[in-house]
Amino acid sequence: MEFDPILTIQEAECSTDLKRRASLLKSAIDYMVSHCDSQSADMEYAKGYAWYLYPFECIARDEQTELHLKNALKINPLHKFAKLYLAYYYYDHKNFSIALDLLTDFSPTEFGDTNGQYWRDAKNAELILCCKLYLDDIQGIKNAIQRLYESMTKLESEMNPEPTELVEALRNLMRSAIRINNAKEPEV
Repeated sequence: MEFDPILTIQEAECSTDLKRRASLLKSAIDYMVSHCDSQSADMEYAKGYAWYLYPFECIARDEQTELHLKNALKINPLHKFAKLYLAYYYYDHKNFSIALDLLTDFSPTEFGDTNGQYWRDAKNAELILCCKLYLDDIQGIKNAIQRLYESMTKLESEMNPEPTELVEALRNLMRSAIRINNAKEPEV
């Protein structure tokens, strides 16, 4: 049986053992680099996605994730999963304006209408709201809250993602507000 890098990536996604996950992903990446067409948007996306999933911090992970996802979009600007994971990458690296630009390219029901993945639409809406909060976009926050609300109403009961990024964003913003408030000199 020939090695299948896509199945290996899927196996890695399910692994809770981080060393095993890293080993599987590295095997898939090495195979794709040496055996797959670098002019294929799907293969470039798969390499970028595998690097995105790589569980250990390293410079190569960040560089290769961004490089391959961008390459996939150069080959096929409509490759929605390459765009999605590039947005996630930028969000993770606190490049909120770039992440927001990519995320808002998707319609509110982009993944639900085409793939039945309404949970993915809800996650996008959550990240859009978080970006707007971090960027202090007061005007856009109301619309982002509405988009999140609408996407949450479409969720299947078994696929209801926790809004972990929203909770983290609110926690970070509250800490910043408290630090700013505590740093102000009391008036005499």
